[in-house]
Amino acid sequence: MRILIAPDSFKDALPAPEVCRAIAAGLRTSHPEATLREFPLADGGEGALEVLAWHMALRVVEIETVDALRRPLRAAYGLTADGRTAVIEMARTAGLELLSAAERNPATTSTLSAAAQRTMRESVLPRHWAGNSSIPAAAQSNQSAVG
Repeated sequence: MRILIAPDSFKDALPAPEVCRAIAAGLRTSHPEATLREFPLADGGEGALEVLAWHMALRVVEIETVDALRRPLRAAYGLTADGRTAVIEMARTAGLELLSAAERNPATTSTLSAAAQRTMRESVLPRHWAGNSSIPAAAQSNQSAVG
């Protein structure tokens, strides 16, 4: 028997790759003869960078940036081995999971944070695309603080 394990994350509990591993561990016990294939998925929001890093063998690079309320935080983006493509998960800087219920106010939060965009322009892009005409790929969150 062949089994494809292809879950999304379990929100606020486990990222998709860990969900795959947990399901696979259970299936190895209950169906030791089965051939298992782990294939984590994401819907483009929280966890998308981790899933794409799994599938694309991205190098995850941490940077200083700001959240949707312009508070400092460390976030990450993924970079392909050739350095020509970046994957930016906006949920890492502007996702709802970074804000308390009281902070989720569209009048004071922004997914278009000028400071976050400046961080990308001044920190990420010059380091990896100076003199390079390629355009970085972006994984945008559908779970951002402002719709």
